[in-house]
Amino acid sequence: MLMLLLVGLPLALVRLVGWPLPRRWPDQEQLAAWIAEPLTEQALAAAFALAAWLIWLLLVAAIVADALVRLRRTVRWLRRVPVPTPWQATATGLVGATMLTAASADLAPSATAHPPPPTGTPADHDSDRSPPSPAASVGVGLPDGGWLPYALAVQVASAAALVWFRRRRDYIPNTPHTQADGDLAPLPATVAAVQAALDPTDTDDPEDQPRQPALDVEVAGLGDLPTGLLHLTGPGATDAGRGLLIAAALASHDGPHTLMTTTADLATLLDTDPSSAGTWQNTNTLRVIDTIHDAPTALEQEGAGNSRQAVELAKRCLILLTRTSVDSDIADRLASAGLPGSSWTVVVLGEAPADGRAWQVAADGTTTDGRRLCVLGVSALRDLLSLARQAYPTSSDVRGPASPATAATPPAVETGRLRLRVLGRLEITCDGTPLVVRRSAAWQVLVLLAVHADGVPSERMARMIWPHHRSAVTTTRLYTTVSDLRGTLRAATGSGIIAREGDLYRLDPDHITVDLWELRCTLQAAARAVTPSARQQVLGAIVGRPPEPLAEGRPWPWLAAAREALRREVIDAHTTLAGACDPQTALVLLQEAINVDPLNEDLYRRTARALADTGQHTAIPTLIDTYADHLASVGLTISDDLRSLVASQTRTDVSDSL
Repeated sequence: MLMLLLVGLPLALVRLVGWPLPRRWPDQEQLAAWIAEPLTEQALAAAFALAAWLIWLLLVAAIVADALVRLRRTVRWLRRVPVPTPWQATATGLVGATMLTAASADLAPSATAHPPPPTGTPADHDSDRSPPSPAASVGVGLPDGGWLPYALAVQVASAAALVWFRRRRDYIPNTPHTQADGDLAPLPATVAAVQAALDPTDTDDPEDQPRQPALDVEVAGLGDLPTGLLHLTGPGATDAGRGLLIAAALASHDGPHTLMTTTADLATLLDTDPSSAGTWQNTNTLRVIDTIHDAPTALEQEGAGNSRQAVELAKRCLILLTRTSVDSDIADRLASAGLPGSSWTVVVLGEAPADGRAWQVAADGTTTDGRRLCVLGVSALRDLLSLARQAYPTSSDVRGPASPATAATPPAVETGRLRLRVLGRLEITCDGTPLVVRRSAAWQVLVLLAVHADGVPSERMARMIWPHHRSAVTTTRLYTTVSDLRGTLRAATGSGIIAREGDLYRLDPDHITVDLWELRCTLQAAARAVTPSARQQVLGAIVGRPPEPLAEGRPWPWLAAAREALRREVIDAHTTLAGACDPQTALVLLQEAINVDPLNEDLYRRTARALADTGQHTAIPTLIDTYADHLASVGLTISDDLRSLVASQTRTDVSDSL
């Protein structure tokens, strides 16, 4: 329609009345005649033509003005696209390689039949998937109304991947059940919401997309706050203060900013008792101090003995307070008491004095000057601080042994017309013929019920599949998805496959078989075997060819715990057999276990001992160097006790040769 008006209208006017400009201007006699009799038929026609041309010109002017405004906004936005720092580049690469599938190592063995001291690689990503582009997603909305900038959302996803890498590294195979949940507990709900928003779980639903602000919205982070005293006021001030805390907790260790807050202020933001706020320890560039007057001393102590670190810390320090009764000259006094060359910002959440500088913050984080701050509720702050503590533990965090996986008891393996494959590429067949499952959410329902053979409550299932949406929306979506899936399966088999008992959904084992259930039955049979030979006979097929990853290539956030549980069951099978075999066979089994998970430290420790037992001391340094490379690729480092073990084994080799 717009093109018709722009092109068709002038052509019609030219054909009917000619060009708007006359061929020659009227002389005096023609002007006098028009004045004497203005309302002639010719004059009215000319006036109508002139009005039509004016309307067309106004339309063209409006379109050009709108195009210029859009162009100006785009140019402004492009100028504000930040050049990534080295840490941000690493984080984005980590997300591209591992986000949401990071916790799923490739359980298939290496192509090398008999690898030298293990060289398994942590291929934890789907090569066909690429990280979301910053230009395509400016921010991520949370179900409780909070909002995170894209860069901070990527840091959340990167920290989540790092948590699972740490859990894989620290797991000790065949550990007794000493902890209730071990370290297989899912990450907090806010983390799953961010992961799902970055990579929507139900791609078939056009509404399942992250909420995004307009392109001309400028994000304000730690580095964009002015120096001196700044008051954040308005309905979103406290939530914005929580956002600043999380930005510091998830920032890189060597970032140019340090944020400090007191224990009392942190308790206020967490809505908890001040006595329990001390459990939230310092993380990355977030420092928790007793009183505001301890800030200069804390920075000096942290930078003592490390001039480079002191210089970095002196670049910029931000102090976050929730109290409104702050001395007007506190910023000047802190700046003068700080390190040489320091530039401090004191952020106070509360009304500013008449002459004080203040930013009015709306509930969605938008400030009066058009910029937008990260805003978080109390629950989201607790979730993300818990994530930061797990991803970046301090030296005071004691690493304890993790308990092995606890899986639901699988039903007895039956022979049904339907067969569901969840190990590797997803597939469901009826009498060998593949069935078409139209929705990604329907696949999630099938895999969830396969993993939890005892059943899953509907509310929990909806929360796991759509963690980034409100429960009022997800409940309806779940019922629609299950109904459509039931119809597909009933049309193929003539019977119901998904049983519902009250609020509990489960797969009916009388009508469907699942490869995961068969694997678990084998593992349980091995656990019940009385003799090592009987156990080896049962586990032989698993050890010879470990299963493929659970739901390979799928980025669903809840899969991380299930994949890790399966990985540990397979690792335990290898180490169990290795403990009952001769040293040479045990070495081969441990090498295969490392191919299952090349990040697990205890496997390398056992393999180093097995190499020493077989007289292959010279291969130990190569083994440990390979392990160090694997850890470095995911942002982790090798522990000192493992290096000490290598050194002791090497010294043993030298003494034996003498």
